Amino acid sequence: MTSILGWANRAVSDYSLKKYDPEFYTSPGFLEAFGIRDVGFKQVDWTQELLGRGLNYDDGAVEPPLASCRRFRATSFLSAPD
Repeated sequence: MTSILGWANRAVSDYSLKKYDPEFYTSPGFLEAFGIRDVGFKQVDWTQELLGRGLNYDDGAVEPPLASCRRFRATSFLSAPD
């Protein structure tokens, strides 16, 4: 989990012009950006849906969205049934 979210954050941080500067995945602001409050990163039950929201948060900071994030979501375990 941490390697996927860390990769997305690092990929976005390389862009010089961003719509917003995304918080790093372990910061409270990252979790709050998609509605998770009052728990730490390690206490979150990281479902496929939440991981997708985390990737969308970083991906939404740049225009056009990262093609590699779209490919990852389309071909990864995120689209596999539980």
